[in-house]
Amino acid sequence: MDELVARLSSELFWDVDPESVKPGEHAAWLVSRVLEGGCWEDWLAIRDTFGKDGLSRLEPRLRLGPKARNFLRVWLSL
Repeated sequence: MDELVARLSSELFWDVDPESVKPGEHAAWLVSRVLEGGCWEDWLAIRDTFGKDGLSRLEPRLRLGPKARNFLRVWLSL
């Protein structure tokens, strides 16, 4: 299992096998899932892994509701 996936809450993978998740290939899906349903520790793991530049590049491809999108945009503007 990928190190990042192992750090994330198991509840995020209720519908998929965590072993099949590859952060490099599934980055937008993974970040969207964390921002929409993850806990604070999940966000910290995503933030530490992708950083501001990576999250900024992913932002247009993320499927987020208004609250999660606003959170990410505010964080990216800091």
